[in-house]
Amino acid sequence: YAAFMSSPETATVSVRARNPVVAFVLSMLLPGVGHLYVGDAPAALVLFLLNLLSPALLAAVWAMVAFDVKVYLFTDKGLSVGIRLLAAVLAVVTAIRTRKSPLPNVPVGLYGVLFIGSLAGGTMLAKLVQHWTPPPADLTTAAYGIEQGEYVQTRKIGPAGEPQVGALVVYLADHPDGGLQNPLAPIHRDAFLARVTAKDATTFSVSDRDASVPIDDYLGEAVGVIFSKSPENQIRWDRIGVQPNSQ
Repeated sequence: YAAFMSSPETATVSVRARNPVVAFVLSMLLPGVGHLYVGDAPAALVLFLLNLLSPALLAAVWAMVAFDVKVYLFTDKGLSVGIRLLAAVLAVVTAIRTRKSPLPNVPVGLYGVLFIGSLAGGTMLAKLVQHWTPPPADLTTAAYGIEQGEYVQTRKIGPAGEPQVGALVVYLADHPDGGLQNPLAPIHRDAFLARVTAKDATTFSVSDRDASVPIDDYLGEAVGVIFSKSPENQIRWDRIGVQPNSQ
């Protein structure tokens, strides 16, 4: 019995055999880790990068094409789930196919590299994504078919992401009531929807404001409602996706 347990061949198979369930769970947590677990490092790298880069690529395409906001939302969530399911299925197939075959041992540190890379890379890419698709802003006043308090998704076109003359855009302005501000609290600023009438290198003008707006206060071209609630605090699903009218 001792001789059998000390056999190199037996020890290699028992240590290196991969569990399909573990491969599935790891892949759903972070695409690529499941393939690292089953010993397929090239596939692990491809799936890891695909999962990491897909949100930025989708945001760039959406900023150029500006398809419907509902399509963007479903595509964004669908890509995330789809890549995870693809990685999980492929990892399970590999685990089953090679379950009784010796597989290369994977250094534990590589798992940490993928997880840390996901956090660091995700943070940097999130800032890049916000260049094309800034966070939605809730409108202070109703305008162009969008109601007060509705969250509007915006996009920024081109490398510079500057406002375009004639476009309906969301911009920030100081709260009109003024008064004393709490130095420990952030200054409240309001979001408005208006049409750009002119622009220069540092400011732009809009149809409903006499003063020019600094470029830094430009949130992007309004594409559609991404979130809306009723006075009873119920989500208004029929308003999600509504686009600002052109009048």
